[in-house]
Amino acid sequence: MFNLRIEFLHPWHLLLLIPALALTLIPYFLLSKKYRRTRNRITSMVLHLLIMLLAITTFAGMLFKYDIQNEENVILYLVDVSHSEENASIERDDFLEQALEYSRFDGYTVGVVTFGFDQELAVDFTTDVDEIFKQYEDAEKPDTTATNIADALRYSKELLADYKIAKIVLVTDGLETDEEANSVIKSIASLGIRLDVAYIPVSDLGVDVQIAKVEYPDYHISVGDDCAISVTIQSTQETDITVELYDNGKPNPEATKAMTVGQGTQDITFTHVFEEDGLHNIDFKISKADVYTENNTHTSYYYLQEFDQILILESNSGESERLKNSLIDKEGVKYDVDVQMISSAPMNVDELREYDQIILNNIAAKDMPLGFDVALEMYVKDFGGGVFTVGGNNEDGSAHAYNRKDMYNTLYQQILPVQAINYTQPCAVMIILDTSGSMRGGSADDLTKLDWAKAGASQCVDMLSERDYVGIMTLSTEYEMKQDLIPCTQKNKIHFEINSLGDGEGMTNYGPSIEKAGMALSTVDVEKRHIIIVSDGYPTDPFETEGEKTGYSGYIRDNYKNHGITLSVMAIGLSSSSAEYLELEEATKLGHGFLYNPEPGGEIIEQMRKDMNIQAIKESTEGEFKPVLDTVTSPITSGIEYTTEGSKNYMTIDLNGYYGVRAKKTADVLVQGPYGVPLYAQWKYGKGMVGSFMSDLNGNWSSEFMDDVNGKTLIYNIVKGLMPTESIRPNEFKVNLTEDNYTNRLSIITNLENGEYVSGKVYEIVEGAVAEETAVSLNEITQGDKQALREMNVFVKTALDVTNNYSRCDLIIKARGVYKIVLEKRSADGNVLASYETYKTFAYSEEYDTYLEETEIRPLDFLKALSEKTGGKVIEDLENPEEIFEDFVTALTYTFDPRILFMILVIIFFLTDIAVRKFKFKWPHELIQAWKEKQNSK
Repeated sequence: MFNLRIEFLHPWHLLLLIPALALTLIPYFLLSKKYRRTRNRITSMVLHLLIMLLAITTFAGMLFKYDIQNEENVILYLVDVSHSEENASIERDDFLEQALEYSRFDGYTVGVVTFGFDQELAVDFTTDVDEIFKQYEDAEKPDTTATNIADALRYSKELLADYKIAKIVLVTDGLETDEEANSVIKSIASLGIRLDVAYIPVSDLGVDVQIAKVEYPDYHISVGDDCAISVTIQSTQETDITVELYDNGKPNPEATKAMTVGQGTQDITFTHVFEEDGLHNIDFKISKADVYTENNTHTSYYYLQEFDQILILESNSGESERLKNSLIDKEGVKYDVDVQMISSAPMNVDELREYDQIILNNIAAKDMPLGFDVALEMYVKDFGGGVFTVGGNNEDGSAHAYNRKDMYNTLYQQILPVQAINYTQPCAVMIILDTSGSMRGGSADDLTKLDWAKAGASQCVDMLSERDYVGIMTLSTEYEMKQDLIPCTQKNKIHFEINSLGDGEGMTNYGPSIEKAGMALSTVDVEKRHIIIVSDGYPTDPFETEGEKTGYSGYIRDNYKNHGITLSVMAIGLSSSSAEYLELEEATKLGHGFLYNPEPGGEIIEQMRKDMNIQAIKESTEGEFKPVLDTVTSPITSGIEYTTEGSKNYMTIDLNGYYGVRAKKTADVLVQGPYGVPLYAQWKYGKGMVGSFMSDLNGNWSSEFMDDVNGKTLIYNIVKGLMPTESIRPNEFKVNLTEDNYTNRLSIITNLENGEYVSGKVYEIVEGAVAEETAVSLNEITQGDKQALREMNVFVKTALDVTNNYSRCDLIIKARGVYKIVLEKRSADGNVLASYETYKTFAYSEEYDTYLEETEIRPLDFLKALSEKTGGKVIEDLENPEEIFEDFVTALTYTFDPRILFMILVIIFFLTDIAVRKFKFKWPHELIQAWKEKQNSK
């Protein structure tokens, strides 16, 4: 007890002591000495004083207050000792030592828990803090290869459950790898436990390179195919590395790459050929001496499986015969092709899942039975099946499969990568206006050639849509870019530049302006690019000499050859018999455009409008053309012969018609028809792939195409590329695997009846084969103490058993590798009724992920939000952590109210006073003296 003090509720009432003292002493001293010095009178006076004192202090509210040291304050230091914090261990331990020094005062009870993936009670709760830091240093360490803040907080909550006043001081870098601390913080706050945070970041790791991600193609790969594997590498600094690829433990020297990587994230593509089907354990390894070697190897897998079940649905009997034969006749192909009428198509998604791919040959939306489109969408979107749509005509020659009215606002249209709608191809146009001196000439209405040229240019601009681009240049001795190519949504700028053009002077040099216009147009991603020159038709620079590129004709050739840029010329008032006219006629032929020869006047406007008359893409167009391969490196174009003209790669075989559709924004157009119209486009739709071919494959427009080896190869490649990447067969199990670094939750849905149960095992894959000796049962919680579990690569925390109806299993996997998970539905007597297999990989703990993405929550922000939910805070001054103790009550104040006691004493003293006045009495010492005298007299 300390700090004893007396307080009064009504201290001004103590002034009553003055009159009370007077009322007692004055009457006493007015008595003669003879009477006031008697024993009874003195006793009575003293009793009067005591009664007055006690009564007045009671009336004034006298209280006794004192403090007792609060021995219920508990602080638990929760210290992150994981690998990510190791580089800041000096700062961490300095903070802890300083905080423990402050903890030695005011009777705090202190404990220390260290944590990584699990926890250790390094120092049990004690008030003797002298040896705590040494005990912390000597204590056994937890599993430091991961950081599970959530589990550490959960463990701390259990330790503090019996304490009324408690605080957790979390010492960490805030980089959690397993679970989420936010999931447990509310339960801690509900107990009144506050959380303060000491943020100890790692300032500079040095050079560290890691493989962050490996991605395989999202389309089907077969044995012998080139497989493009994307590897994402992250580096803290620019450095030189070597990356090697291992397939089931075997290196692929051709895939080894030595390179310099910069700071940040970069994707690198490796080409690999799988030589056999089945499971492939793929390792990518970085050769580099850096901070962490654990993140230099990344393990993944690819399961190569051939799919061969195809269902062709047709609307006209026999229409799919040639398509079927082209698939089953190809050498080395073993497709099992079933052809059915759309009217009798499977209506259940599970029935569709018996096939790996559905081909809709000349099927319109109106042909589909009610509900088939819904089942088809589920088949591709939810389960990963492949869908291939092919065009075809009605008997009258109109489009059937890609009929725009039929497709409008249907689920079928939503599934496809193309839209059957009215549209024109976007274009980019550069208008070059001659402003040389010869354009000053006028016409009958006093307007110059340039005036009419400007009027025609304005009309051209107004004809373009908002999806088009337009620019304005002038033609003279030197060109001038008045307005670079801009979207036609900004037409007002173009009109302003046109109207502001004035008469010029000088010569008419075509070459520089055509070259610059071609350079500008080549940068715009549209199919149609066009140049219109409006001039009086007297070029002053040379055209060419004996076929050699010595003049402006060479720029025209290059523009068309390399970028498909066409050129038309308005030769105002030029004689059709002149040499200049013949020269421009040849120039427009080279540019695959037109030569116009208007007289000054409204004819200029009319012919410029004619040149800009961009035709809408028709629903169905018949006519011979060679398909254009958008890229020759795609698996779709593998093995196909082609010829290159300019920037385009043409197949060597013709088709005789196509359907005009527009590709959706995220679709890949791999084969084009005339005017850049999609001929084959595909896209990822949910889990599966959908491809659409915009011609027929029944022999009408495709007779020669279907007989040609290149045509067959294209169709075969398309069908193969749309196959699933994993089995889509119906299964009694619905399984979801949620991965969180070491922690994996297996959620299982299956129908169990009559004593049926689910058994499960997990195996490690070694070089593509199951290692039977590594089997771990999912039906039993793995037994063992903390140390034993730390040494296990795989163990079970929550088992598949009857308590959770065989629906959930929590599995810990800590070692790099590929793992096979097998589930079996069994009858009561143990017979297998259904089975399910899946694979998972583990590359390295997130503890060694040293690269923080810009979009990730900053650790300090995360820790601040975490502490605030408990009323705590982030400690600002780590060198003087006094603020940890600011909100603790170190002394408990107690109050003693003596007023009842005083009133009892007043009554006793009052009665004693009466007795004193009424009776004679002797003091105790007098009684003792009288007794002694009596004894002596005997």
